[in-house]
Amino acid sequence: KELNELFEENQQFWANPPIYYLSVLEGVLDSLRSIGNYDEMPYFLNKLQKLSTDTPLEFKINVICLLFQYELFPHLDKGDFSKCIEIISHYKENLYDKESWLNPIRKSELLLYTAIVHIGNHDFKQAKKYISNTILDHNLRYLPIMRTIRLVRLIAYYEIQDFELIKHESFSEDSARKKNNLSRQNTSYSIFSINAISLYLKRTERPYGKSYLRKLIACIMINMRISY
Repeated sequence: KELNELFEENQQFWANPPIYYLSVLEGVLDSLRSIGNYDEMPYFLNKLQKLSTDTPLEFKINVICLLFQYELFPHLDKGDFSKCIEIISHYKENLYDKESWLNPIRKSELLLYTAIVHIGNHDFKQAKKYISNTILDHNLRYLPIMRTIRLVRLIAYYEIQDFELIKHESFSEDSARKKNNLSRQNTSYSIFSINAISLYLKRTERPYGKSYLRKLIACIMINMRISY
């Protein structure tokens, strides 16, 4: 809070829009989330909210997306998917309807987290809808987030029994491994991704409760934090 107060006391040095201050707030919120200190988040979320006023539209939408994410995370991390749906609904007009203004990474994160929430609620068609719209351009292909996107896509497509994507992903993974002479552990999915999807596809109990998905999603979220 002392660092934030220092920034606010010297607003004459802020850029327009205040991109660096935004990155500082994001860093603080990420640190609080990583240690599970959700109670301290509202103070900084309030600072984010103030940044979303009287700023250029593109910057404003990206701030709103960040605000959405850190309102969502405490509930997503705890597996409270019903509350997550409420938050998504609250942001439909001022975020989802304007997602074209988001930068590519932020948009991919928005769609990914939304898909994860729908998987947690067993709404796999909606999960497929959002994860299928994730941005898969060349500039994002090798970023850590893409491993998670691919894993979540596999889960969504598997649950609606669309197996063509799964076959394609499996073929692509094997081809990449052979081409680069890599072991299975060193390909883009990583040990976590391979083990998680393998266990998921081989489970035998149906119908199954939400507890399994909660555990899997918790693993996905932890893996994302480690990957960044």
